[in-house]
Amino acid sequence: MNFQDKIDDNYPKYYDYKVNISKEQWKDLLQDSSIFNEQNIEHMKCLYSFDNHAATCKEVSEKLGGTANYYVGLANGLAKRIVTKLEIEKLPTRDGSDSDVYWYVLFYGQNVTDRNRGSFEWKLKPSLADALKELYPDLEYPVPTGGNAMGERDKNMILYGPPGTGKTYNTVMYAVSIIEGRSLEEVQSEDYSAVLKRYTFYESQGLIAFTTFHQSYGYEEFFEGIKPVIRPQGEEASLDIQYEYADGVFKRFCNKAKEVKVQSSKYPIRKTPVIWNVLLGGTGETELKEDCFENNYIKIGWANVAEKVTEETENINDLHKRILLNFQDEMQEGDLVFIQKSNTSIDAIGVITGPYEFDPVSDRYPRTRKVEWIELNIDENVYELNKQTKLDRKTVYPLRKIELEKATALIDKYNQNNEVVIQENRKPYVFIIDEINRGNISKVFGELITLIEQTKRLGKEEAASAILPYTGEEFGVPNNVYIIGTMNTADRSIALMDTALRRRFQFTEMMPDENVLKTLNIQDIKGIDVPKMFKTINERIEYLYDREHTIGHAYFTSLAKDPSLNNLARIFMNAIIPLLQEYFYEDYRIIQLVLGDNAKGNPENKFILDTDINGRNVFKGNPDIDLPEKKYSIQTEAFYKAESYKLIY
Repeated sequence: MNFQDKIDDNYPKYYDYKVNISKEQWKDLLQDSSIFNEQNIEHMKCLYSFDNHAATCKEVSEKLGGTANYYVGLANGLAKRIVTKLEIEKLPTRDGSDSDVYWYVLFYGQNVTDRNRGSFEWKLKPSLADALKELYPDLEYPVPTGGNAMGERDKNMILYGPPGTGKTYNTVMYAVSIIEGRSLEEVQSEDYSAVLKRYTFYESQGLIAFTTFHQSYGYEEFFEGIKPVIRPQGEEASLDIQYEYADGVFKRFCNKAKEVKVQSSKYPIRKTPVIWNVLLGGTGETELKEDCFENNYIKIGWANVAEKVTEETENINDLHKRILLNFQDEMQEGDLVFIQKSNTSIDAIGVITGPYEFDPVSDRYPRTRKVEWIELNIDENVYELNKQTKLDRKTVYPLRKIELEKATALIDKYNQNNEVVIQENRKPYVFIIDEINRGNISKVFGELITLIEQTKRLGKEEAASAILPYTGEEFGVPNNVYIIGTMNTADRSIALMDTALRRRFQFTEMMPDENVLKTLNIQDIKGIDVPKMFKTINERIEYLYDREHTIGHAYFTSLAKDPSLNNLARIFMNAIIPLLQEYFYEDYRIIQLVLGDNAKGNPENKFILDTDINGRNVFKGNPDIDLPEKKYSIQTEAFYKAESYKLIY
């Protein structure tokens, strides 16, 4: 039965379902951040992705992480805000208790016993589902799960083969199948343009990254290093070179992949909060701190500085400018704040709940932010938590070394009801390295060559981490990162690959396949059997050279859209002939063998035209060397004759 028309009899049918909220009202609510926060939106999108837009909280938790109870609390809190906002009548529970019911404004509900997925199922109200569809075009894409009915995926793989066999093309299929938790065969059966559209979307969401190795590529670009930064200094704008640590593309990708999310039904903590150290007042000063604790805010000074501090603000040193920018621009609502007591301890924990405000009336501390205090007047040593680093006496700065898991554990120490929990990032992330064999593996990977091993990933029994040479950070590769490399065997044989790399990657061979041409309906062009011609050329190359230097089918796929003799001629002249010249070092006798020119009776059909020459007519005297008897030239006219191609096979 269609829920758009009528409520299914399996769902309870008491009067709470008669609440009418239109699609336009839902759209307004969805765009109101005071009603729908990030977690609520993510929850609704996930429910939308299920068949019939219905699932239990357990099923949602299996996709998004966290616990089923968290999503119960998340939905009820959202529904309560909607009931209050729209002044909807509150309803009692079905058992007649005094508790209020709220979830009915969002969902239909029913008990389920036919599967082990929780005992109660929620289904989005049709008007809410329609509003979601209009506001969020990405709903057409599956929620990334990384699950795989085929078993655990290889974390590191390399697609290798001759040029033109579709290695880079197939990374799209592999990446999408990994992210969507589907078999490769299932994804390959779809139209490529549809798969590519989803690939592009996942790439825009940061789930896929792509890079290409080359001879100059190094550890600094790939992982981390030191880079120069040029900043204008003073009014004369003279250039002064400074240096700073810079994360490489793979390190940034891994940090995003292991980014955890905070869940709290009690405190307004955002999903990925920054932990800030704040120093209230000077040494021995308690008046400001007591005022902040009592009135639920944090305050800092510099009353004589302009209200809005920018990077260009003059007459203020760099340190103070950075502190003020941290406080007014970088700090966000939902971030955690630790109030420093000494260089190793804190005496309060809170959550930022308001935007930056400037009070011009305040004599000493005009810069303010609202805070909800989680715990006050404590004496907590955070030296170990901060990775054995003392707290700086700077007024405001981020505590990058404190992990969110440990910060939430500290909060739980003072709140025994597990009000704050960490949601691990279960989404799969795919890092693609094109031409992986063109880089110096030892130089590029460094200590990562050990950390990328499947058994050494974070979360595994043999998990390993390393101290990084530049920043001194402890780093490990998360288990939800997949690495896909491509390797052209014509550039470098797999036998010559770095042994350390070969041992840590699974290799998938991709060879020329004439069946691909048949699938694309590339078969007959002016009487030329293209698949047969293609197969014959590769059989000869394999015999005369080796299978790693055959020619890939991708060179001929443009014939699917333009099955003309002119297009075939363009492919041969611009791609096939130059490739054969490179393979056989311009030994045209062998190239003639590959193209069948040696057996063509009519010279007009030869791609490589050979002409007899007499060395005695060229050189004077009697040269005491072996002189060639023929000279060779590429005969352009032959590429535009169908007979020239037919005589190849």
